[in-house]
Amino acid sequence: MPKNKKGSYTDIVINKEVYGRVLRTREGVKPIFISCGNYIDLETCTEIVLNLINNISRIPIPTRLADLETHISRRALS
Repeated sequence: MPKNKKGSYTDIVINKEVYGRVLRTREGVKPIFISCGNYIDLETCTEIVLNLINNISRIPIPTRLADLETHISRRALS
C-alpha cells in the first residue's frame, strides 16, 4: 500500500511485469487502482488522474460524474 500522502503509489507487479498502480489521491482516503491503456504510459496516466481529482471525491471527476449518472438512471428506472 502507498504512503498516506497525495500522489504516493505502489506499482502492481506480477512476474516482474508492472500491470498497474495503487495510487493515493488524497491523504486519509483509500487509494484507487489505475492501469494504462493503449498509447499511454503509466507515468502519464498517473499524472492525468491526479489532475482530475477535486476536493469532493477521491476518484477522478469523469468517473465520479459517470457514477452519479448511473445512480440517477437506476432510480428513474425503479
